[in-house]
Amino acid sequence: SMFFLLPFVIQRGMVLPALYISAALVSRQVLDISAPALAGWLYDKTRSPLLRPVSMALISVSMLAMAILATDLSYVTLVALTVVAGFGSGAFITTNNTVLLSALPSSERGFSGGMLETTRQLGHTIAVALVAAVVAVVLNGADGVNASPRMYLEAFRSACFVVAGVSAVGVVVATLGVRRRTAAAEAPQPAAMAGARFPD
Repeated sequence: SMFFLLPFVIQRGMVLPALYISAALVSRQVLDISAPALAGWLYDKTRSPLLRPVSMALISVSMLAMAILATDLSYVTLVALTVVAGFGSGAFITTNNTVLLSALPSSERGFSGGMLETTRQLGHTIAVALVAAVVAVVLNGADGVNASPRMYLEAFRSACFVVAGVSAVGVVVATLGVRRRTAAAEAPQPAAMAGARFPD
């Protein structure tokens, strides 16, 4: 969702040529390609339940940093934080899909994979609409010609705060899921309890 705003931030907020937009988007795309492969490899090697909350935290922290630095954000810092957010996004999607599909019988994985992609695309649509609405409110009716670079950066700041907040909720939910799974794994199994002997 935030990457939808990058062209406006770079060209109208930072007042940089369009070539800079291409460089930022290509950098993010490289991470979109490499992050899933690395995340899948890490999950295969570690099976760590922390991969999902950690990758979601990368998104939240990078968005929060962009929000805090918005009006003083350099192009290099913007691209670097965009790369971190893109890595977190790719890692979360890969790990999350793997965990969910692995828990299902093979007869249900096709439908479940389709539903995962459907919910992801729905999330993208809602997120783009949300950040666009935040920008429109901050610009307060100013059109693209009259809005100053500072106004675009302030609008970007507000949108980043919103996305950071939503991502933080995702971190909490993912962490609670980890704790629930850990507690379930450590709980005594019914068969074990049935065979256990208790003192009179």
